Amino acid sequence: KKLSESEQKLATLAATSPSSFLTCEKHTSKYEEPKSILTHLKRNIRTDFPALKKQTCHIRAVDSSLENFLSPAFYLTPPIDEPAANVIYINHAAKYRHQNLYATLAHEGYPGHMLQNAYYMSTDPEPIRTVLSFLGYKEGWAMYACYDAISYYTFDGVDNSEDVARLYQINDELNYLVCGRIDIGINYEGWSVQDAKDYLNGKGLNGDAAEELYTTMVGDPAVYQSYSTGYYEMQSIRNYAEKELGSKFDLKEFNTVILETGPCQFNILKEQVDKYISTKK
Repeated sequence: KKLSESEQKLATLAATSPSSFLTCEKHTSKYEEPKSILTHLKRNIRTDFPALKKQTCHIRAVDSSLENFLSPAFYLTPPIDEPAANVIYINHAAKYRHQNLYATLAHEGYPGHMLQNAYYMSTDPEPIRTVLSFLGYKEGWAMYACYDAISYYTFDGVDNSEDVARLYQINDELNYLVCGRIDIGINYEGWSVQDAKDYLNGKGLNGDAAEELYTTMVGDPAVYQSYSTGYYEMQSIRNYAEKELGSKFDLKEFNTVILETGPCQFNILKEQVDKYISTKK
């Protein structure tokens, strides 16, 4: 359903703002250096996200011997005895050369993984909470926060900046949704490489990517569900809170509740949001 909705949104945007596609292809950001991007993000998230104690973030490059096997970027959780020492690795492989580094660092850094982990650890949680894994929450938060952060992006000299930002988000959603659908096809429905190729070609996408996607899905089953489904779970809880509170809804307060609750099942997260809602009514 979400895949169909996103395709429709993309078609509508193409009809109403065709120039936004050309802008996305040709626009270059003034924020090209990772450090400047993180500084910009950290400064701009203050309105919608809670403050964070001083953190150190090291930007490192993926070793060339691993470039073909790792994701475009990833955040490493700091060691327990040095909780403020964060590391984000960036993959400079040729296939990732055209990635939107701003969105990538919003996902991995502020207000994504780094903010989520650092803020939650600052609440001094019970030790057992640090070893339980809830990938849906973590990746769902990073996607949700990243999409909010796209609104902070500065498109210098661009008249249709809102459409361009929206296009970035829809395109990213579609990528994850398509991968999520292929994941289900391969690991649940028993698709072959050819089936995956036929699916991609049927969507007007590059069928040559089928073999690499097949290997990824077999090697890490259901991982894409934590991104796509996790994001929609997170967003649905926000939509619910906004509907319940109306004019009393405060985005910064809501995000703080999500971060203070920490990684958990989504039904538990919603219970905590319900408690927050009851205090506001």
